[in-house]
Amino acid sequence: MFITIGTGIVDKDGEDVSSKGRVVLLELTKASPTSSVVELNFVYEKKIFHGPVNSLSCLSCEGKNRLVIGAGADVNVEQWGNDKLTQVGFFRATMH
Repeated sequence: MFITIGTGIVDKDGEDVSSKGRVVLLELTKASPTSSVVELNFVYEKKIFHGPVNSLSCLSCEGKNRLVIGAGADVNVEQWGNDKLTQVGFFRATMH
């Protein structure tokens, strides 16, 4: 089980057009099987170059969980495997 955190940096004028973000994955592990204490461990970080991370959601389908990342005008679908997030789908909105 993971906790995901999305970040973004907005410049001094409040603009997020040229900003970048990142996604951080923290794993939840029990200290022992009988304990109610949970530890957070840093697992992974991925830089997002399309803008600040605006939203994160889990997409469950056919027994697989994928992470949906909304960043700027992009929506990326990422799959966890081999100790990294890999993009398996995307949608890029046209901004006029």
